[in-house]
Amino acid sequence: MDCRAELAREVGGVVPAFELLTEAEAGELLRLFRGARENEHRALHRAIDAALSAMPAPLRGASRRIIFGER
Repeated sequence: MDCRAELAREVGGVVPAFELLTEAEAGELLRLFRGARENEHRALHRAIDAALSAMPAPLRGASRRIIFGER
């Protein structure tokens, strides 16, 4: 597996400094980057849920539809 190429795809483009990394270092950085992205995703969902739960119950559904659109 070419971790440098996957890392470039993950961050949206080639970063010249990636060429200085060994394959193992690039793999570790890729793993850390993906983990950080997943943590950010979970934290965002928790924050949204907390914000919506602070609203009166009758407004939650409408607020969710306004924020995320019809589903």
